[in-house]
Amino acid sequence: MTELAKEYGTALFLLASEEQTVEACAASLATVEEAFQSNPDYVALLSAPSIPKQERLALLDEAFGSIVPSALSFVKLLCEKGRLSFFSECKEEFDALLAASRRLVTAKVTSAVPLTDAQKQALIDKLQAMDGRTVTADYHLDASLLGGVVVELDDRILDGSLKQQIRKLKEVIDS
Repeated sequence: MTELAKEYGTALFLLASEEQTVEACAASLATVEEAFQSNPDYVALLSAPSIPKQERLALLDEAFGSIVPSALSFVKLLCEKGRLSFFSECKEEFDALLAASRRLVTAKVTSAVPLTDAQKQALIDKLQAMDGRTVTADYHLDASLLGGVVVELDDRILDGSLKQQIRKLKEVIDS
């Protein structure tokens, strides 16, 4: 993520916090992101220097006039400055700050086989007890692990895979 996107995303989050519109702003940004992703030509149109700035801003008013005013002003600012290409990164920073303010974290859980609902809940419970925050999980499969799970939580990796245990055993035997 670029430093510029972090600054813009942080500025919008602080403004939304001050206005007490963080949730509504997050929903507004999601609406804009969905529109931009489903219509890449629209982003190209809004970024075209051949179209006068006022016309591009009017298009944004027309398309997103119903979203939170601070979110609309934010998107218009990015358009004016020729930085719409940074929108997704700015939203990503906004979302990260929102999650941090809610004390939410998403763990990336990779397992060799699909986990049962009971296993998922037990893992979430242990992670929440260990971390002190509300944990959600994004589950992935990787048959090369052979068994067990690998959890990535922030900058920590908890590797309980059979592959890792075999690797450690091999190191003990080889030394």
